[in-house]
Amino acid sequence: MLIKLSLVFLFTSMTACAQMPPVEPGVSHELAKWRAARYSDVRYKLNLTLEKMSPVLKGNIEIRVKVSEPGAVATGLPPPIVLDWRKIKGSESLSTISNISVNGAEVKNPVATAPGSDTEHLIFRDGVVSGENIIKLDFTSPILTSGSAITRYVDKEDGAEYIYSLFVPSDASMAFPVFDQPDLKARFRLKVMAPDDWKVVSNETVKYYITSTSNSQNSKDSYGYEFSETKPISTYVFAFAAGPFE
Repeated sequence: MLIKLSLVFLFTSMTACAQMPPVEPGVSHELAKWRAARYSDVRYKLNLTLEKMSPVLKGNIEIRVKVSEPGAVATGLPPPIVLDWRKIKGSESLSTISNISVNGAEVKNPVATAPGSDTEHLIFRDGVVSGENIIKLDFTSPILTSGSAITRYVDKEDGAEYIYSLFVPSDASMAFPVFDQPDLKARFRLKVMAPDDWKVVSNETVKYYITSTSNSQNSKDSYGYEFSETKPISTYVFAFAAGPFE
């Protein structure tokens, strides 16, 4: 009898430990703890395109994350991957994702919550494996003069435009899908294509400069910056700024 009770207790404990907490708007303490126990070695590779007076930031991201169940828990399936992806009220149409894949396989609909229950997360189950996973997707997000993670400032004296990120305390997920909690630190690799008369700065030094000549008569040449990979940092520490700096 004692052995049976022990087995029941063990099974119940394993099930409770493995079960994902409810996914609600924002990042609850329970979800943060659950993710921190299961995700590690997070890396973001970002390719961004900045265009003058564009209403959106355009880009693609490659997210690498190792997934495992903690301790001796073994449910037969790896835990799902839950990313944060928030939309700004009134500008929802400017936040888009497309061309999504998990470990090379196309994903049609990563939002696996009940309709209307939550729109601030992307949940991936199909194709997720124990060990390293690679998620790739294209995205756009709003560039606004206030209230957004990517902000536009237009100088009143000369009309010059400047673009900068402001992710504190938890707004990186309004720019692109991430694990937006401080203890899931990640290494960032950033490449930015910008107008040729702009300069771009970020957390790290420039590793390579890239020149791109447009074939369109209506488009000006752009200039690229590829930055060195950061050390592991929280999402709110990652930053970049662009404009006609002197």
